[in-house]
Amino acid sequence: MPKVKPGKKLSQRKSTRRSVRDAASQPSPVDLETDVGQVFTSTQSPAAGSSASTTNDGQVSQVSTRRRSGWQQASRPSLEQLHIEREHLLFSSRAPGTHHTYRNAWSVFKQFRLQYHYDISIRPDVEQVAQFIAYLSWNGYAGATISTYISGLAFTMQTLGWPDVTDAFVIRRLVDGCRRKNARRDTRCPITLPILKSILNSLTHVCVNTYDLALFRAAFLIAFFGFLRVGEFTSRSRHEPVPLSEKDVIIQGMGNQAKLRIVIARSKTDQTGRGCSILIPQNVVSYLCPLRAVNDYLALRSSVGSAFFRHFDSSPLTRHQFGQVLKRAISFCGLPVAHFSSHSFRIGAATSAAMAGVPDVCIQNMGRWASNTHRLYIRQPLPPLI
Repeated sequence: MPKVKPGKKLSQRKSTRRSVRDAASQPSPVDLETDVGQVFTSTQSPAAGSSASTTNDGQVSQVSTRRRSGWQQASRPSLEQLHIEREHLLFSSRAPGTHHTYRNAWSVFKQFRLQYHYDISIRPDVEQVAQFIAYLSWNGYAGATISTYISGLAFTMQTLGWPDVTDAFVIRRLVDGCRRKNARRDTRCPITLPILKSILNSLTHVCVNTYDLALFRAAFLIAFFGFLRVGEFTSRSRHEPVPLSEKDVIIQGMGNQAKLRIVIARSKTDQTGRGCSILIPQNVVSYLCPLRAVNDYLALRSSVGSAFFRHFDSSPLTRHQFGQVLKRAISFCGLPVAHFSSHSFRIGAATSAAMAGVPDVCIQNMGRWASNTHRLYIRQPLPPLI
């Protein structure tokens, strides 16, 4: 399993053929490995309180105080340019996915107000928000979803300079009531090693061509052995920036010592973009080896495109496409589709590591969990497939 080491994007290294760079000539970091059937490898988290990011060649990056390129001395931007900069900074204060959810929350709130003939040109009051919460609860929204939607309303109201009525006592109590009344148990099952093997076998029946077979085989193995979130290696849509580009995947070392290094520039728990790199060693079982799967995929991939995982037409692999192929594979294996999702790889990695006897702190580091949340990912696996 992965070994995490603080780092930054390796944008200055020369690329080799098929854009996978060989870092064999660079000094390798100290590996703290946990031998668990040659399947899992422990991780090393960034040092607490460290303010300097370290590159993969051991050099500490310099802190720059230069202004952005294109800045001119004594420049005077127009008010329109300042407004654009303001909006850009405001958007950068939250993750793109959070903004998407908040926009959806405001849209649902607007539709609610129209449905009940509220004047949407007037600022909403506490009673309207309270009725909106009751409306969401009546329609079966999960307590966590309702809480997120109210956070979205608060963000929008404050952005518009309106009074934040969501901070009222009754609103806070209603949200707490929704968390208790509409709490939903996470029923997602882990994709453990036996299930992973079955899923990989099913790809020959699920994928329409050899290219897709190699693409999804590599993506599934990296998702599992890297403890990755789906948003860290797939795009939200074909037109949005890709989280994992060509330069973020490196083959390090040679022969039996070769490892796969994946640079995660930004993640759910790393909104400031400090970044980290994950080392995935070879697997003694060639069928489950992420490095071999990546090499097979790269042998077919064209040189056009920037996303590491991309289709034959160079368009990036989206999380929807990843999820749809996973569902078809799960269905082919005869497993309950409703109990699996893209996140089941991360859940399964934590569960499999725990079953193999990996220490608790190592699992936390491998999955890059900042707290004991990883314990929620260790679940009872399904019975072995027949």
